[in-house]
Amino acid sequence: MASGDVYLLTDIQTIGGSEVLNVYTYQQQAVLVATDVLSKILADNWVDQILPKIAYEQLSGLTHVGVSVKNLFDPSDFYDAVISVPGAGDDSLASRDPNFTAVGIKFDRDTLAVRTGAKRIAGLNTAASTDGVITSSGDIAGLLDMCDYLSGPVYAGLPIPDPIWFPVVVKRVREGISGSYTYRLPETSGELIYANVTNAVFNFLLTSQVSRKIGVGV
Repeated sequence: MASGDVYLLTDIQTIGGSEVLNVYTYQQQAVLVATDVLSKILADNWVDQILPKIAYEQLSGLTHVGVSVKNLFDPSDFYDAVISVPGAGDDSLASRDPNFTAVGIKFDRDTLAVRTGAKRIAGLNTAASTDGVITSSGDIAGLLDMCDYLSGPVYAGLPIPDPIWFPVVVKRVREGISGSYTYRLPETSGELIYANVTNAVFNFLLTSQVSRKIGVGV
């Protein structure tokens, strides 16, 4: 639970019978004195600070049902929260894009040692786009706001919260031999290669996540 540790945060959602996961990585870059496990504090503050900006751009047919956080370097520092946060927009099957339609988000980084990060945000209103291109001025403003928060820190502490966890892109550790490599997340600080997220940018052209089709999940 030390400064420098990296946390994996999974936002679990459901839409139209499919499970949707968005996974974020945050590095603790400031000391926080706390009586609770830090994974719980990160989860609670992420739900309060970041999640509303995401849900604002989603329709109510999508619901955030859980947030799971674990410290990659400390197996005793983990937390699973059960939540129920629907998208903020009025939903109907006529107004919701298909489960697998998504807004693509690119995470710019501060070093070429790690590839650019990316996310796919589901549950957008059909009226936000024309022929697959986001055109609604209101949705564009909301997505810009969401990107600002996704590229910014999570605050914690009292009486005045400080920026504690910052979004990062983490390079996976390659194992095995040529032709049959496997990749995993780092398990110690010595294995960690990462980049700070400097900016989050959404693509005006809608994308898709085929694994989110009905009955498939994720």
